[in-house]
Amino acid sequence: MESHAVHRSFYNKAALFVFLLCAFGNLSLGGSTGDDGPPMDAARQSYDEVFLSKSYSPMMKWDVARKASNLSAEQRQALWRLISDLDNEDAWYYALTALVSANDTSSVQEISKQLIEKNNRYYALALGHLGDKTAVPALQEALLQTNRSYVKEDVCMALRMLGVPANVEIPVETTNGIVDIQLSVSPASVSASREFVLGVVITNNTDKQVRITPRELFYARHLAVFSSEGHYVFPIRQFLGIAAQENLFIGISPGESVTVEETCAVHIEDASPGDWPVKTEKIWVLRGATGTWAFDVGPFVPGKDCEIKLVVECDSVVSDVGDKPLGESSAHGGRATSNCAILRIQ
Repeated sequence: MESHAVHRSFYNKAALFVFLLCAFGNLSLGGSTGDDGPPMDAARQSYDEVFLSKSYSPMMKWDVARKASNLSAEQRQALWRLISDLDNEDAWYYALTALVSANDTSSVQEISKQLIEKNNRYYALALGHLGDKTAVPALQEALLQTNRSYVKEDVCMALRMLGVPANVEIPVETTNGIVDIQLSVSPASVSASREFVLGVVITNNTDKQVRITPRELFYARHLAVFSSEGHYVFPIRQFLGIAAQENLFIGISPGESVTVEETCAVHIEDASPGDWPVKTEKIWVLRGATGTWAFDVGPFVPGKDCEIKLVVECDSVVSDVGDKPLGESSAHGGRATSNCAILRIQ
């Protein structure tokens, strides 16, 4: 019995070793197909057979997709068939990854067509990674027609990867409103990871008490960031563990001002690929010390400065019962916009 157990243990370990080599290494169970693509199995199955097969694990399929290169016309057509059918479980996803891994710019038109038809964010990301600007019209059309926020975001990311400006208008500063907002950054020029202070002074112009968002949530709620070079800027979603309870709101007495400051820094980070299994770029990320907000402000280019513009848009709530504490008897005072502060990262 002991001998059988030892043999079984050795067999299991050997099988696991072979699996890991197939999934993560360069071992092929049946050799290589040569210049026409990545390693296949002993039967030299085609991409569609591999990606549709239930005999292959997801890890093995990823391995095949990531190693795709020098696609033949037949392989390309097979992958096109797969990306046109979202009902084939995840085969379309592996096929799309294979086209990107192979840098197959001949597929841009087909992927563009599928993006418009499928309204699927991964087709947009694929076009961005392929880097061919002939995809721009399809991406712009997708941006106009989709009502899915996550698709819009990844279409914008693809456009940024292709160097297309965002054409986003920066809000204009409001004056003589319910409140005035003055935004500043100190120092106004920093190096990567060097801390600076983001400060805002809010003045109550009314004869009644005004309240605003709690300090811990202020910039998470009200800060907007824009690239001076026209790149798309993306908020990085953070988990907000601080409840915006009424007794935490900042109250501003008539004619008085309050200052809200937060220490910040801009870091060089890897762009988050999510579950997209391809190499990503380095980006500039602006983060606040509270950990409640962050922004992907643009691609990092070694030796090149980055300049961003910051604006605060704040909703205020005004008491309509004189100086009594703010409660149910309150009304929205309208939206106020700060000046535009500029930060240069060297």
